[in-house]
Formats: sequence, C-alpha cells, structure tokens
Amino acid sequence: IAPVINILSPSTGFSIPEYEELEVTWEASDNIEMDSVRIYYSIDGGSSFQNIGQVNADVTSFAFNVPVGVTDTARIKLEVVDIYQNTGEGLSDLFSVTDNTPPTVAIDTPDDTEIGATLEFSWIADDNTGLSYHHLYYSLDDGQSFTFIDSVDGDSNSYDWVVPNAVSNETRIRIESHDLVDLNASDTSGTFVITDGIAPVINILSPSTGFSIPEYEELEVTWEASDNIEMDSV
Repeated sequence: IAPVINILSPSTGFSIPEYEELEVTWEASDNIEMDSVRIYYSIDGGSSFQNIGQVNADVTSFAFNVPVGVTDTARIKLEVVDIYQNTGEGLSDLFSVTDNTPPTVAIDTPDDTEIGATLEFSWIADDNTGLSYHHLYYSLDDGQSFTFIDSVDGDSNSYDWVVPNAVSNETRIRIESHDLVDLNASDTSGTFVITDGIAPVINILSPSTGFSIPEYEELEVTWEASDNIEMDSV
C-alpha cells in the first residue's frame, strides 16, 4: 500500500519572485511507516521536473530558493516513500514565478569628437522578460558627476548625441537600462576626448570705410571678438 501525501502550500493564486525562498508544506500518512519525502520543482506545469531536495518522513516542510525562470505554470511534486519502497505522489496547484532578474547592458566607448558634432554611441542590452527604457547620461569629469541626456525605448541600441559646448579629456557616457518590472542595470563607457573645433569670431570696428590718416600718425584699431569657450590672443 503506497503512502498518501497532500501538499498544503503553495496553493492556487500563489506568486513568488525568482530567487526568493519558497516554503513547501505538506501532510503525509502511511499504513505502516514512512521513510522519506523527495521534493521536485517544475516551471512548465509538470512536463518536466528537477529534484531539489529530500527529507526524512517526519519532516513536513522544505524551503528552497526559487530558480531563475518566469512562469505562470510553476508546480511542486512530492514523492513520499515508505519503508517497503512503496511510493505515493502529490502535485501542488499551479503558481506564478515573477521576474526578479535585472537586465544586462554593456556600452561601447565612443571615438574622440568635437563640440557641436553629432556623435553616435551604441550599447547591447538584454533581459529575460523584456526591456522598457534606457536612460542616457554624460560626464565631463571622469564619472564623478553625470548630466542627463535623454530617455529612449527599450528596443533602442544606439543614440545620436549632439556634443555639448564643453572641452574634456575625461568624457564618459553612462546608460541605465530598465526592464518591464523596473529592475535596472547600468554601464559606463571608457573615457574619450571632446575638443574645441569652433573658431572664434572677430569683427573690426575701426578703421572703417572712408577712413584716412597721415603717415606717422597713431592709428587706433578697435574690434569685438567672441569664442564659444575662451580666446587666447589676437
């Protein structure tokens, strides 16, 4: 005569995140004496099971960390064995395992560039359920502080960035990727250089059209000049 086992938890409607501890509880009986209980876990409704542990027959619960894998058809199977090797089996109700795995992301280091240029940078991101969006940032001080650039869809893997009006030998790009349940991961590029390729502008005010002056007299030249960063000399 096979022993009998009834799984008490997890039950219908139960849900748990990946990697969290799940406690399985049961009640079992046998006409003579039980020997042990084997515990199995499935993410496909019971088409396949993996063994996750075994306990003595006097134990009525078992806790384990839920493996990676998001599903609405997780199931526990218990096999109870008596001292004469008769085996009884019990199946839990289906329950859900929710996403608890952050995405992965890696960003490429852009080439050196100039102020005002359109710089394309790219990245590779992945997630077990799906990506929601990416936040993009830049730093001019080797990553000590970052300035927000833009937010793009989760399907995006590149961005055209108009380089700001700043010179830096320690520029970095940072990306922060968020999945569908807002778990996130980030990566920062190596350093690259932003140079100033914009010439200053100068306008001579005097002398102007029609001006005349004798030889050996003092001529005063006046002008106005500006630059996007800083001028050095005239």
